[in-house]
Amino acid sequence: MRHPDQELEDRYRKWSQAVDDMPRYSKSAAFTQLPEYRSLVALGPPAVPLLAKKLAQNGPNDLFLSDAIIEILKLDPGQFNQTDLQEKRAQVLDELARRGVDLPSRR
Repeated sequence: MRHPDQELEDRYRKWSQAVDDMPRYSKSAAFTQLPEYRSLVALGPPAVPLLAKKLAQNGPNDLFLSDAIIEILKLDPGQFNQTDLQEKRAQVLDELARRGVDLPSRR
């Protein structure tokens, strides 16, 4: 059986590639409807610390990982900013910090 970190990295890489292959001006919702994204969410709660690290690193397209974390933890999406993705990212990271998730320093 693969280590969870390796599984997440593999699924994350596949999602990133699928996003890169999308038309440049795709709607942001399209990024979270990709099967590769759904496979990240399917990892469930054990993936949250690893997804949080990716979110904190703030790489290209990683803003959309906040939605994965919200879905996995069954948080109320309405409590997070729905128009400013950077603000939503910050709010999700703050919520994770309140929950005791160990996060790297943010950029």
